[in-house]
Amino acid sequence: MTLKLDKYIQCPKCQRLVTVDTLKISCFSCGELFFKQNGVWKDLEGTGQTLPPFYRNANWEKYQKNQSVFHRRYYCESNVSSRLEYLFKKNVIGLVDRWVKPVLDFGCGNGMDLEFFPHLDDVIAVDLHFDTLCQAARRHKKPVYFQSDIASSMFKLSSFQTILAFDVLEHVFALDLTVQSLANILHPEGFMYVLIPTEGGLASFCRKIYTAPKYSKMFGYDYADAMKYEHCNSCFAVEDALKKWFIIDEKKGWPSPTTDSLTNLVWAYRLRKRV
Repeated sequence: MTLKLDKYIQCPKCQRLVTVDTLKISCFSCGELFFKQNGVWKDLEGTGQTLPPFYRNANWEKYQKNQSVFHRRYYCESNVSSRLEYLFKKNVIGLVDRWVKPVLDFGCGNGMDLEFFPHLDDVIAVDLHFDTLCQAARRHKKPVYFQSDIASSMFKLSSFQTILAFDVLEHVFALDLTVQSLANILHPEGFMYVLIPTEGGLASFCRKIYTAPKYSKMFGYDYADAMKYEHCNSCFAVEDALKKWFIIDEKKGWPSPTTDSLTNLVWAYRLRKRV
C-alpha cells in the first residue's frame, strides 16, 4: 500500500486527526477506534439518518435481507446482467483521460470496477455492505477498503483527484447530501466520473421481460416492485443533483450514440467541481 491514510481520512465522529496502524484507526480527540476485519475497515459512521417511511415495503425489505445472496448470484460471470454491467463500466472508463491519485471508488460493490483501474495501490474503495467489500478484498488485495457512508465526513476536504461512482447514485435516499459530500472531498482540479442507469424505454423493456421475472422466481418476492425503492432516484433526479455542485464536462449514453433516456441503458459523465 502506497497511500498514507491519515493524509486523507479523519475521525467520522468529530472530524479530528487520526492515527492508522495495521489493525486499527484511532482518534486523538474523542478516542474512537475503528478496526479492520477480512481486509476491510468496518463500521465507520454514516449520516445517522433514518430511512423515510417511503421504504416500508415488504418486497424491498425482503430484497435487503437477501442482498448478499443476490449480489453473489448477480455478479457471477455467467449472468447476463453482470456481463452488461461490465460493458457499461468499460464504456464509462473511456471518459477517464487521466488517473491522478488518490482515486476513490465510491460504491465499489464486489470490486468489478477495480478491474479497469491501472494502479490499485492508489485506490480507496468504499461501500455500505460488508459482505460485498469482503468479496472485493479477496478479488483485489491492493486497494484500501472502507465500510462507510460517503456522507459520514470520514474524508478530508479536497482529498481526491479522481472519484468514480458507478451505478450507485440511483440507490441513495440522501441524494443531495451525498452529491455535496462528493463535491467536498474532490480536489478543485480533480474529476468525478459517474455512471447511472436510465431506466426508461430500452432499460424498462429489458427489466420487464428478463430481469424482473428471473429474480422474482429466484428469490420469492416481487423484484420489479422492490426496485422502485432500491432505485429511488431517476436518472433525471441524479443529473439535477449533480448540476448543483458539478459542471458536466462530458456526457454520453450506451449503447446509443445519443444521450436520450429511451434508447440508452446508461448515462456516463465526466464532471468538474464548481468552485
